[in-house]
Amino acid sequence: MKIPNIKFLVTTRNETFLKRYGKLYLKGFTQDESLDFLTQGVQIDEERKSQYRKLAEGMGNLPLALYTARTYMENMLIGPRNFLELLKAENIEDIESQLEEMDIQEKKLFTAMKFCIYQDLKENLKPKVFEMFQMTQFLENEDIPICLLEFVYRENGYNENSETMMMSNFLVQALQKRSLGTIEGEDENRRLSVHSSILLTLGLCTTEQEKRILLKKLLWGFSLLFDKDVFMKTDLLRMKLLIPHARAFLRHAEKINLIADYGMLILMTFVYDVVGYGYNFGHFRTISNEYSEKCKERCFRIIGCDEEEIDDSLKKSCDGCDKNSVDFYEALAKRKCDVLWKKLEDMATFRRAVIQEIVPRFVLQRFRTQLNMQDLSRHLNTDTIRFCHQCYYI
Repeated sequence: MKIPNIKFLVTTRNETFLKRYGKLYLKGFTQDESLDFLTQGVQIDEERKSQYRKLAEGMGNLPLALYTARTYMENMLIGPRNFLELLKAENIEDIESQLEEMDIQEKKLFTAMKFCIYQDLKENLKPKVFEMFQMTQFLENEDIPICLLEFVYRENGYNENSETMMMSNFLVQALQKRSLGTIEGEDENRRLSVHSSILLTLGLCTTEQEKRILLKKLLWGFSLLFDKDVFMKTDLLRMKLLIPHARAFLRHAEKINLIADYGMLILMTFVYDVVGYGYNFGHFRTISNEYSEKCKERCFRIIGCDEEEIDDSLKKSCDGCDKNSVDFYEALAKRKCDVLWKKLEDMATFRRAVIQEIVPRFVLQRFRTQLNMQDLSRHLNTDTIRFCHQCYYI
């Protein structure tokens, strides 16, 4: 829709839009615009102008890089000369090897962001809070449900509720203080948005071993929050928010072969299933089929067999049967179910230790609504219900 005299600038990471409309490359500020932006219109002497111009030139006159520098200088109460000295510090040189393929402007941007953002937060946040920040690199940059990051650390029931809430509050406070993110919503419906360049910076600063550890923890967050049986509007909205982030997470998890860990394979299969199921309701059948097929592939991997081999074996055992009759296909389906059930029993025996490690946490720490608790109350005794109320979000 075209509206006279009004222009919209939309930024997105959605590849569908990029393919359809193409990319628009934006130039940075001019030297005068950079100077005006850094000084915020305040009159200064020529020597200080020269320092600001040198800073702007060193950062390619890129608006985001200059905004990062200006915010850091304001928070730390330092001027452009001291900021330029800080950029020469040895603690940012290790990132250069990871930026060899980037052009000079991108190098300057991410080098500055690494120093101003990553190093600063790492030194000033508690370890678990900083981990929450690092995990955002595996998600979409907009509308990240805060409850997802909180559920990563829910292991021992209700005693951790207040602690995880305080951790997420510290994260939100730190990002807002540094103008790195925005927050919307209230309580368990809070949503965090950060700039995509922040996520790229985190990716460059995180080692492969750290990524594997973070992805395993984040997988638990999705596993505990995801539920296909949603009845209330708030639960449905939360699920719709989580699914795009789950897709982004799965892409990262596949890159580092997280499913090589058997326990993670089980949880990732569950996440694939919910993502495929969720897209059924948004008329995205192609996407739904893709994730449902991947779920099925991993289901067979869990029980250690190949679907085609089972089908071929069963069909051979039915040679001579009337393959045009309904009875034939009913018998074939029954035999296949028997084979798969036997495979499941064998898997449960062989992988008993892994299953016993996963199941208690998956059952006890999952997100439960008041409606869920009412259903459970019809089957559990009073003491168990009281325990459940303490353990679950209500």
